[in-house]
Amino acid sequence: MQPSPWGVWATFDAEIVLTPKVLLLYQRAPNRFQASAYRRESANYELHALSASFWGRDWYAAVLDGQGSPLTKGDREAARDALEAAQWELPAGLAPAASWLGKQEQPVLVESVQIANPYAGPAATGDTIGRCLTVWPLGTTRISDDANPFSFAYVVNTPTNWCIFENWDTPDGLSLYCRCARIATCNHRMVFIQNVKMSVADHKSLNQCFMSEDNLAATRALLEVDATKFDPPRCAFMGPEGREWGTIYWSVNEMTADRITLRGCEGKTYVHNRPMGRPEEKLEYFAPPRNGRSDD
Repeated sequence: MQPSPWGVWATFDAEIVLTPKVLLLYQRAPNRFQASAYRRESANYELHALSASFWGRDWYAAVLDGQGSPLTKGDREAARDALEAAQWELPAGLAPAASWLGKQEQPVLVESVQIANPYAGPAATGDTIGRCLTVWPLGTTRISDDANPFSFAYVVNTPTNWCIFENWDTPDGLSLYCRCARIATCNHRMVFIQNVKMSVADHKSLNQCFMSEDNLAATRALLEVDATKFDPPRCAFMGPEGREWGTIYWSVNEMTADRITLRGCEGKTYVHNRPMGRPEEKLEYFAPPRNGRSDD
């Protein structure tokens, strides 16, 4: 019996999140970084959208609408070319293969997840905050604006990884946010370090793009929680050479049994709500790890 393929895979130049309903692929190429989102509607994974940055210089985005017609923004010619190249037929349940990436580098499974039936998360107490910060987000969530095909997000949380593919279209312009980060939690705190990030907001002249030099090594590296680095009144940021994708330390701002709020950077807050076991809360639930960090 083969092990489950579900989880986070990586190579030197790529990261793949594979679940029964969603496939997110983040790829580095010499001229661009590209993220692609696939969804499993029936027997196969079907391309939903892709976004790319030419390493901070230009960008493109494409989605397939409900009828399978392509809609593009940014560099439209590059988007059309990328759409044609990315519309593979991926059999359901197939572990990542080298052919996905167009090279002979076989992806490595760095974190496995088990699919679970909907379940209620544990109530938060002073002694279980760390465990709740790990367990509550587990699974795949989809957020969408049905009136605008460019406005949606897939968020996949595993015990140690947090990956997002997001487009959001507003009257001011289109924002793209595609990233993978490693996380570790303990009571009152969370450590967050991004190894993959693309953030584009054309109306703000924002185009940030980064992938760790060796992405496989980055996803495999043990992320330690250093309690001395936390600064409870605000987030603590330890960036290499001031870069915003460095290690970030978030502290708990408020807590109830069903809600935990973390202090983000620049005045932001991050809210975690306790799942109550309703199927509509998530596309997928992942089984909690047997052991979770919940100590100071």
